[in-house]
Amino acid sequence: MLIEILTHTPTWVFVVFGLLAWLGGRQLVAGSAHLNRVIAMPLAMVGFAVYGLATAFGQSPAGLSALAGWAAAAAVALAVVVRIPLNHAVRYDAATRRFFQPGSAVPLALMMGIFLTKY
Repeated sequence: MLIEILTHTPTWVFVVFGLLAWLGGRQLVAGSAHLNRVIAMPLAMVGFAVYGLATAFGQSPAGLSALAGWAAAAAVALAVVVRIPLNHAVRYDAATRRFFQPGSAVPLALMMGIFLTKY
């Protein structure tokens, strides 16, 4: 059964999986990232979520309700998250607009969890 699922999976799904695994693997070691790069992944995940809603519901009234509910929940989550201080090990240099962060397996686990849930 697993072989059948994998053989019928479009190639682009493996490309997305590889890209997410690579991006998550890079987070395992300490490093720095420009503000634009830090913002890119959350924006991509927002796009992925909206795409999932659009493909699941289309333009039906239920789809608009689901999108409105998702947007409201995202706004509340954003309001809560921006109030949480950065981890003590994370530093931000405003002059260079770079974040310096320690390595962590959490981003990889989150990316794989979201991907596998959607897959």
